Amino acid sequence: MPTKTRTTERILDVFEAVMLSGPISLNELSANTGIPRSSAHRAAQVLERKGWIRPRLFDHAYQVTSLFSREFIAVESAHRIVERVGPSIKSFVSEYDLDAEIGIFSEIGIFDTLDKTERSYDLDTHQSLVMSPLALMAQLILPPELLVRHLDAYLQRANTGERNEITTGQHRLTLTELRKQGPMAISPYFAFPFNDRDKHYGAIVFKQKPSVKPQDHILSRIAPKFGATLDHLGLTTYPFGLDR
Repeated sequence: MPTKTRTTERILDVFEAVMLSGPISLNELSANTGIPRSSAHRAAQVLERKGWIRPRLFDHAYQVTSLFSREFIAVESAHRIVERVGPSIKSFVSEYDLDAEIGIFSEIGIFDTLDKTERSYDLDTHQSLVMSPLALMAQLILPPELLVRHLDAYLQRANTGERNEITTGQHRLTLTELRKQGPMAISPYFAFPFNDRDKHYGAIVFKQKPSVKPQDHILSRIAPKFGATLDHLGLTTYPFGLDR
């Protein structure tokens, strides 16, 4: 891993201080971080240009911007859900010899895969709302008005093909068909879309490991048991297979 430059370290130190102690004055930043006042000011200017912090109008004390704080809170909340349900997923994976993954809408228009049993490089990365099986299954339980908000936001970063799927209405038709087919609509997954009391929406999917002989009844058998587990953990999962 490349060694961080002294300037980068100072920027990170200043940002951490603002995050933990803001609103915080420039003099306090210098005292808290041990960075000379002029260097702390330059680091703060870099962070201000990036949109991560801003000085208050009346006293110029630095605080994180609302954009960053919203994103931080959303991602933190998503990971708290994973931490809550992770041990149960691990237990079911071990008992039934399965693979699993969990993903959550961490922000409007942004769906992240947060954990999975298979080795992967796409953890904590934004998934396609059109192509990702996990994201598709999570969308099946979104209230109509919330689905519209997610799709409108996603259009800003969608590629041409995805844009066409959404704007022509084909994506909604796909969701309708998946909803009719139920939790095994996307082979080889068995899906548990869920939300919590704070209205974080996501999905957990299980599938049999490639090395195991396929047995559909194994996946069907875990449905009531895992559904009850999610309910015990304060997550609401939905039986689907009929139009809502």
